Amino acid sequence: MPGHPLSSRRILIVDDVPAFCQELRGVLKPHCASVTLCRSPLRALRLLRQQSFDLLITTLVMKELGGFELIRRSRGQGSRIPIVMITGYGNEKTAIEAVRL
Repeated sequence: MPGHPLSSRRILIVDDVPAFCQELRGVLKPHCASVTLCRSPLRALRLLRQQSFDLLITTLVMKELGGFELIRRSRGQGSRIPIVMITGYGNEKTAIEAVRL
């Protein structure tokens, strides 16, 4: 949809649950230039070095590498991409840590 705030944006979604990734992509795709799905946080770090994204959406709990560690490593490699973290396992402590990162 031209004129939508996301219409020219490139979004990277990182989660190891394929159904969640597909559902989120379905919601965002009509409004974005590009939505890339990545089931591996380690691969996502490589993608962030190789390509330009406007937003990273990740979950907190993943088998290969947790969302906090993904954020720490992406920041450590110089990425300043805005990040949205989604979780069903959060509490006040995890919310504070997510904002701090």
